[in-house]
Amino acid sequence: MQQRHLTSLPRTVYGQKDLSYKGRHGYGDAIERLQLDSTALKDGFPPYPRSERIQSYGSKIYHRYWLDSQYKAWIELNPAENTSITTFLTTGQAKTIFEDALQLLFSYEVKYPENMKIIKQARDYFENEVSDEYDALCLKQKVKANYRHSEK
Repeated sequence: MQQRHLTSLPRTVYGQKDLSYKGRHGYGDAIERLQLDSTALKDGFPPYPRSERIQSYGSKIYHRYWLDSQYKAWIELNPAENTSITTFLTTGQAKTIFEDALQLLFSYEVKYPENMKIIKQARDYFENEVSDEYDALCLKQKVKANYRHSEK
């Protein structure tokens, strides 16, 4: 599979945003940050090369808004804990949202026959991209890393 760099894409669509909330730094708006020109500031930086060609949009699917609202509510309920987006995405609330999106993907009926290929590719990608082998590989890598660390 050919690797593509983010700056080689003309457009990105994101599904959730890591909010900056109550003084906590969020990691959302990555494209916008790459495009930021801070050269007017002491030790500022120019925009990342080729980033100005990328357009970044939030998905219009309701799951995006559902994720954002649930994440914000989760932060409110867990103010003293690790409230990163990656931690939230492992919660039961996020799992419910993803399961609902998955059901929508597999029940979606295309209106135009020429789009059957696209929906099939999306479904195939989901079915084949991550497998139990991936989890086993991660576990093996973790065991190897722990073993190497204990040798020192």
